[in-house]
Amino acid sequence: MRVADWFRPKRRHSNPAVRLAAMERVSNQGVLTDIAKNDKDSGVRRAAMERVTDQGVLTDVAKNDEDSDVREAATARVTDQSLLADIAKSAKDSGVRRAAMERVTDQGVLTDVAKNDKDSDVREAAAARVTDQSLLANIAKNANDSGVRKAAAARVTDQRALADIAQNDESFIARKAAVERVAEQNLLVEIAKNAAAGYSVSMAALGRVTDQRLLAKIAQNATHSDVRLGAVVRVPDQSLLADVAKNDGSADVRKAAVEHVIDQILLAHVAKNDKDSGVRRAALARVIDQSVLVDIIKNAESFNVREAAVERVTSQIVLADIAKNQSSLNVCKAAVERVTDQSLLADITKNATNYKVHKAAVERVTDQSLLADIAKNATNSDARKVAVERLTDQSLLTDIAKNDRNSIVRETAALLATQRSRAR
Repeated sequence: MRVADWFRPKRRHSNPAVRLAAMERVSNQGVLTDIAKNDKDSGVRRAAMERVTDQGVLTDVAKNDEDSDVREAATARVTDQSLLADIAKSAKDSGVRRAAMERVTDQGVLTDVAKNDKDSDVREAAAARVTDQSLLANIAKNANDSGVRKAAAARVTDQRALADIAQNDESFIARKAAVERVAEQNLLVEIAKNAAAGYSVSMAALGRVTDQRLLAKIAQNATHSDVRLGAVVRVPDQSLLADVAKNDGSADVRKAAVEHVIDQILLAHVAKNDKDSGVRRAALARVIDQSVLVDIIKNAESFNVREAAVERVTSQIVLADIAKNQSSLNVCKAAVERVTDQSLLADITKNATNYKVHKAAVERVTDQSLLADIAKNATNSDARKVAVERLTDQSLLTDIAKNDRNSIVRETAALLATQRSRAR
């Protein structure tokens, strides 16, 4: 005990215990306020604060006392919502801000804290207490903290707000979480079509669309080609598929559409005219109508397509006609290679427009009577020569060696006749 203690009130005694005991007999709010704000001992300040009723004083202590226990105890005694909001937004101590925030009922204040508090735990706790859908959407769209945005988005039920988040939030995680909660079909279409949503989010939206009419809109209008492709493979509408097959800017999308088209005329159009070889091949692979295949063979600009179309023709008569009359040597030869009918091969040998086709055809003839006819009557000497080389009739070879109008054919026949005569 100090000498000075004899001459001053016990509430100013140097011993905190004495001050505490003396304070308990004080009822004057002004004195209690002074002790609560200025006593050096935290226990005394806290005891005085517990008896203070002035909300402004309690707020001041909550924000400024040097002891965290005193600050939190003062916060617990504040009941005025505007003062709790002030503490929640401006107290330096994050624990005090959180304690105040947890007693705030004003949704706007909670939103402000959720978006702007400098401590992530406080922000997340505030967001968890927001129930107003428009404010949750505001947090989900505008909070700087991606974790807070995601947590808010997970509690948004307003479909328009979720769609907005799915398309515009800078965080992929938030966009993905939002799209998974959108159920309204038109909004899912909007997300699927919007490149800003990002490929994965747009595809997630597409996967949730079930309405065929809306899938068609995505197939025609989505910005991302893979999204259009994903829609195309789920649309059975032939008119839509036809439009996509002819007009989409992506070869992959056109190809996907072609693989579901059944209209033979349209497939022929694509096979003849598409600028991408893969799309042309895909279209051709689905053509089964023989007359349509002939049209492709006659009119396609690409020789590769025309040759490939020949491979799909099954009629021997049609193949023979192609071999005789097409302008492309490779197309004619491709047709010859698929002709097995011996009389048709002989006819090609004698009547094909291109003389080189004659030789290709006669090389496939095995019938000796037909070879004999070719050897004697074909107009093309190369064809006659090939036929001669495959003849087995000795007397016929001798006759050709004497009478053929071409010296090379005669020499070939004579040589073979001599060789076979010696071999006997």
